[in-house]
Amino acid sequence: MSNGRFELSTQHAANGDFASLDRISNYTLVFDALWPTSDKYRALVDANDDDGQPNIYLSPEGDIGVSPQYEGYFEPNTWYRIALVFFVSNEGDVAYKLYANGEFIASMRYAGLGQLWSMDKNGLALFTDTADGKFESGEVYVNSLMFTPRSLTSNDIAALGGVKNAIDYTPSVRTLSQSVERAYQDAPVDWAHKWVTQRAKFFKNRER
Repeated sequence: MSNGRFELSTQHAANGDFASLDRISNYTLVFDALWPTSDKYRALVDANDDDGQPNIYLSPEGDIGVSPQYEGYFEPNTWYRIALVFFVSNEGDVAYKLYANGEFIASMRYAGLGQLWSMDKNGLALFTDTADGKFESGEVYVNSLMFTPRSLTSNDIAALGGVKNAIDYTPSVRTLSQSVERAYQDAPVDWAHKWVTQRAKFFKNRER
């Protein structure tokens, strides 16, 4: 919590189309949540302070999004594992994909507005109404929360399944291999043994 806001911050590197703004464009949020019955909109996510208001709500009718697109149906007093997979860009119209209990619900499309969902590394607001005087937040119960600075696949989300005591996510072997490769590329070059690395890559490629 910070100044009455529930905020998520990260030291991960910026990525994607809005990396020049030191923001994360490709990321995933997963959380187990329950909302009591209410007749008002309730804020879910405000990724940055660009427009001074949340960018994702739970509506009184029980669907999730922001005008002009809301999707799904989330019954009150019921636990759900909700996943928001962000693909924020300058060009594409898909801001994020919405999942519930491991199942795909919809691609949320807001053409030309991608920057609104680019994550401020210093504080993405969750379940907090950041707009002045609107008071569109409410009681929510949260069991688990997961953040990763990349866009998970549908298979990744399906593997997470529904509500459990914790969110147990294990990256695929391919993902781990890519992470190791990136870390190796960013490491200082050992010029004395660089030929060993090149030789190993050469023979690995020939075996494919």
